[in-house]
Amino acid sequence: MADWVPLGLVVLGFGAGLLSGAFGIGGGVLMAPALRAVFGLPVLEALATPLVTMLPTAIVATVRHGRAQPLPRRHLLVAAATGMPTAVLAAVGTDVLPGRWLMAMLLLLVSGIGVDYASGAWARRRAAAPVRDLKRPGLAYGSLGMGVGLVSGGLGLGGGVVALPALTAMGLGMRQAVPQSLMLVALVAMPSAGTHAWLGHINGAVALWLAVGLVPGSWLGAGWSARLKESQLVRILGVLLVLVAVASGLRELS
Repeated sequence: MADWVPLGLVVLGFGAGLLSGAFGIGGGVLMAPALRAVFGLPVLEALATPLVTMLPTAIVATVRHGRAQPLPRRHLLVAAATGMPTAVLAAVGTDVLPGRWLMAMLLLLVSGIGVDYASGAWARRRAAAPVRDLKRPGLAYGSLGMGVGLVSGGLGLGGGVVALPALTAMGLGMRQAVPQSLMLVALVAMPSAGTHAWLGHINGAVALWLAVGLVPGSWLGAGWSARLKESQLVRILGVLLVLVAVASGLRELS
């Protein structure tokens, strides 16, 4: 490992932690493309390694967010109950699909959500459909868990990139959705990471250096987001997602 790599991984972890703590998306959306494009990890290692770091990162940020936003634990457990087995099945499936297909699906998902947020489309939908109570929360959270499991196990993300927009579409405000997304990320990432480790997709040394930056970054990110307006949070997140997708896509095509 080159001398600059550990420091680079700590910096990447810190940036991903800020993103995770502030926006509730787990940080894998930044780490997976960067590990592939900057550090040259094989596709499956780049996708799977960040999962090992999701649990401590999500717990730290959730604790800080949770002081202001109590969590609906029963609903999140329903989501975890459907998400965990789905994540395991999706992780096993990564040994079948070509790595470039997985990376392409990741970048398409990230760029689509990024454009939605950065363009203001999300904000317009929120204005037309204000915060509301769910009529069938069990079904909604159960379906959410399956979607998060597919993304977590199949694409190596914590699943927050799916959970956050889904929770807001279900009627939650961004400040309610962020801590819920983080906790669901933490729960579903555990079996997903375990399955990828069993398959040999986890780079332990890289995960350790990432974690050094992730934990303090997630704590600071959670505090920073509390000082921003919801509309600012969404647009910043959208721009970041688009930039990550474009830069990583160019790297894959080169």
